[in-house]
Amino acid sequence: QQPYKSWLLDVSTDVKRKIMSNAVDAVKDFNPKVALEALNCVEILVRHHKHDFLPLANMTFDVLLGELCDFKGGIRDRSLQVLLELVCKMSIHVVFQHVKSNVSHKNQHVKEGLLAVITRLQDMHGSDHLRTSVSAQTMCTTLSVLLTDAHVDTRHLAVTTLAGLYPTYGEDLVDALARCDLPPAQNKVTMKALLEQRQLAPPLISPARFHRALQPFEASMPFVDSPNLHSPRDSFRSESPAASGKPSALDGV
Repeated sequence: QQPYKSWLLDVSTDVKRKIMSNAVDAVKDFNPKVALEALNCVEILVRHHKHDFLPLANMTFDVLLGELCDFKGGIRDRSLQVLLELVCKMSIHVVFQHVKSNVSHKNQHVKEGLLAVITRLQDMHGSDHLRTSVSAQTMCTTLSVLLTDAHVDTRHLAVTTLAGLYPTYGEDLVDALARCDLPPAQNKVTMKALLEQRQLAPPLISPARFHRALQPFEASMPFVDSPNLHSPRDSFRSESPAASGKPSALDGV
């Protein structure tokens, strides 16, 4: 990677952008060796030549997201790494427009990649910037599509991602979730995950408020015990909640 950085320092902006455009196109190459080398190049360009690369950011986002559909796991994983690097250089508003536009994508890997993008936005930009750029209602409405996804793994990840946003939105997130009209079972599991997150990050909301939110469902549905909920960041690591041997609020989603 060092030769990329050294050489690009000496070329003009126009040449640099041409190289960037060609590198992004090469990411889509059928040859995995070419695609991986192109991904390495794009990562260097994004990381070290932000201002030159920004005009191509939207196109690059779409290309990298599309590569999450690749049947080769190595290409998918590397594409997600570069995508999350790109997200750090873009504004929250622009990134979230991409998330909203693709949240109903048919591919499971794309949808789970979008959840990783939301988590990265919170990590990189902080709660204040995320809250002022994306309202709690907009966030909940967007995530509600994934909370009711056909794939159980996507639903699990959507719950942990939403719960991880509790420190950012607090009560507003609970109110917004109540207005999303989720199926009762999914609403209950998600509310319980938020309650667990509240216990880790008090005092944004009272237990009584959660009790009132859950009350309509308690008479007809069993309450799943779940002492611990994994951080949404843990969802993108190798160990799953099931592998840890700990019960989770996600059981039964």
